[in-house]
Formats: sequence, C-alpha cells, structure tokens
Amino acid sequence: MLDLFGMDHAPEGVPKTLVMAIAMNGYSEREARAIMKDGGNAAEADEWIEKLRNAGCFGGLARAAPDNATISLSAPLKDGDIEDAGERLWRKLFESLQRDENGFKHQVMVLDNCIKNTGGTGEVGLQDLKRRKAGQEIPFAAVQDKCPWNGCKFAGISVMHFISGTSAPEKRDACRSASRSLGGCTLPPSLEDVRWPYALSEAYNEAASSVEKHSTALFVHVMDVEVMRNPSKNGGFFPVQRPGTFAHVFVMTISKAGVYLYQAYGPRGYTLLQYMQEHEDDFPMSLVEGKAWVEKLEVFAADPIGIWSEEANEAYAFCFGVDLIKLGCMSVGSQMDVYVQVEEHIFNWKTVENNFSLLPQPDFPSYPKCRDGTMARSKKPPPGYAPDGGVPHSYVPLVTKCWRCGKGAPRMKRHPSCSKCKKACYCSKECQVDDWKLRHKKVCANLRTFSMMLG
Repeated sequence: MLDLFGMDHAPEGVPKTLVMAIAMNGYSEREARAIMKDGGNAAEADEWIEKLRNAGCFGGLARAAPDNATISLSAPLKDGDIEDAGERLWRKLFESLQRDENGFKHQVMVLDNCIKNTGGTGEVGLQDLKRRKAGQEIPFAAVQDKCPWNGCKFAGISVMHFISGTSAPEKRDACRSASRSLGGCTLPPSLEDVRWPYALSEAYNEAASSVEKHSTALFVHVMDVEVMRNPSKNGGFFPVQRPGTFAHVFVMTISKAGVYLYQAYGPRGYTLLQYMQEHEDDFPMSLVEGKAWVEKLEVFAADPIGIWSEEANEAYAFCFGVDLIKLGCMSVGSQMDVYVQVEEHIFNWKTVENNFSLLPQPDFPSYPKCRDGTMARSKKPPPGYAPDGGVPHSYVPLVTKCWRCGKGAPRMKRHPSCSKCKKACYCSKECQVDDWKLRHKKVCANLRTFSMMLG
C-alpha cells in the first residue's frame, strides 16, 4: 500500500501503522510528534521524525492530489491547540474536501454504507475498512450523483461520522434521525406539545458552559411541519407537490476554540465545501457570537404567531444563507409551524483522528471534478412549486409547555396562564412574570389580533 504514496517501504524501526497514518492524513512533523507523544513513544519521537523526514513521508496524500487542487486554506494549528476538537474537525474536513471533493465523498459514502450494513463489508469489517480501496466496496459511479454535497442531510451525516464513536452501532445512532435507510427523516408527531422552539438555545447554553470539560457537537433539525401536513397542493396523487416551505439540517460544534457551523443547502444553494470556503474567516465564532447566532435563529423558529414575515426571512437568510422569499419557498404571510430537534454529542480531537483513520483508501487518480457545487447553484424549483402548498392560514402553532422554561405541567393546555391572549401558558407565576418582561409583552397583542382574525 505504501507505493500509493510514492514509498517503497516503511523506514526501519518505525511502526508501519504510524507511517500509513501520517501518509494518508498528510500530518506535519509537529502533528506526528504529538501523536507519538500521545501514544507513549515520546522517547523515540526525534529518531522516528528524522527517519520519516528522510523518507519523504510528510505530506502524504497531499502530493497525490491533482495539480489544480488547493490545499489547506486553514491556518496551521498553534502549539497547544492540537487537543481542541472543534478546530481539529474543521481543519481536517476542510483539507480533505479541498484536496479532492469527489474522492472524499466516495470515502465517506463507503463508510456510511458500511455502518448501515448494506455493503459487502458489514459491521465486522468497520475497523478493516481502511485497508481496502473505496472502489472495492462501492463503485464511484454509484456515489457520484446519488449523494450530492449540497444535500444538507448528506453533508450533516458526513460530519457526524467524524464526531461519533468508531463502532457501527454508535455511528448508526448518531446518524439515524437524518438517514432514511436507518428509519430517520421522519417528521415530528402532530401533537402540539412537541413544539419547544428554545431547544437549541438550551442545548447551546449547556454546551458553552462545559467547554472546559469537553467539546460538544449539536446535530440540529429545523423544519416547518407544513412539509408533512400538506404534501399535495391539489389533494391529488399526481403530481405530489412538496409545499414550498423549509426543512434543514446542520451541525454546530462548541469547544474552547469557539463555535463552528457545518451545513449545505440545495437546491440553488451551496455545498459543504463552498460553505467552508465562504465562511473560513468567520469561524470560529466566539461563544458570545455563537449565542447571538442561536438567538437570530429563534426569530423565526420561536415565532409564536406562525406567520412568515420579512424579519423571519432575514433571520433565516442570516443563519442559512438562503432567501426563501426570493427562492419561492415562502412568501410574506405564509403559515408556518417550526419544529426544532437537537441531538447532543460529546467528542474530542482523538475521536476525530480515529474516525478519519477508518476511511478506506481513495482510488487516485480516477475521480472527476466534483460538480455538486454547480448543480446547487443551477437547480430550479419543480413546476407548481408554491409557498404554503396552498393551505389556508387556519391555526396558531401552540406551545403547551411553559413558555419560559419549557417544563411541562398538567392541564396547561386547558388553562393557559395569560388571560389576555389565551395562548401562553406557564408552570408558575414566577415564569409568567419573567417571560412577560423577556418576550411575551412584545407578542401578546399580536396573538390576540391574529386569533380574532381567525374567528
């Protein structure tokens, strides 16, 4: 296998597994030294580094990349930063995507197929996957157009593979909610009490307060329940028209280095690589900036009236880089009922390294240039694509948990605490007073007006 990297053999006295790890991942001398120290080989580090340097090992796959590839736009890690999981994940993904976007997609898809136990490798072979070539497991032709990077679910699941545990069951659990083949991608139940729009804010605050102990990845689903409520505008089966609303998945990591966001958006959106290139200078955000980003999302996600507005549209564009009014998915006055689901995953930089080492070998130099970005920018909505799916505005999305703290309480739905709007409910008088000062005073009158409009 070393001939793939232009090497006849591993330097004498240096473990072959270490040589392969350095060559495949393109580690620098400083990174390799840190890995040796972590593995209990600090005494041998100087000798091994010199032998590896003389053998031309450092750089690894970077030398095999296409001539027109751009490698590593991220700044090198500073001393001591190597253990920050958030920064390490961003850097590794960025470099891998820029080196060969299609090739990396192939590797990720093989890993994904393996954990779902639908390929030839199966669960038992997960740890052995790195010894095989991606093309031996899945022909690239079966991957190229099937899983475009501009699909938010595929991009999100790909990121999750690198922060979850290295066993197949752990990866299946991490990816299940956004993977159709694992029984995920289901929309929320129709029960009103599942709607708690501050789920992300609560998870973020908890993760931010724990950065000294560990790094956290938040796998977030944001969806307008209208996607399920009215799949066909005209009530017929042909064609079945998806209402022009929104459903999006993204990953947020919170660590000592700050906050990173990973997302893709199609159609007419962007790929994971395009997003990382365009926002390279924006990340990491500070913890304060990250909190402000979450609060911006809640401008539409926590809207209690359920009507799309210019303000909601601007907030959505700020968070996800897509103008839904211009795209034709929403219009001012469109009905919405936003559902937010957040899954929390703790990880560290070793988790990231171990997961990258699971990837099968790429099949250089057979990959064509990735066209996912071009496809994302050029796709058009299908005929008949209409905001709302044509559904009359006939309901106000209710939150039957406490509007201040999210705590459930018996009989809340039948006995809302706010005597004015008849919508807001609370678990205690203290929460009611706090929420009135915090947010409810601003929306209570609008809720009353909207209820009167509905009769």
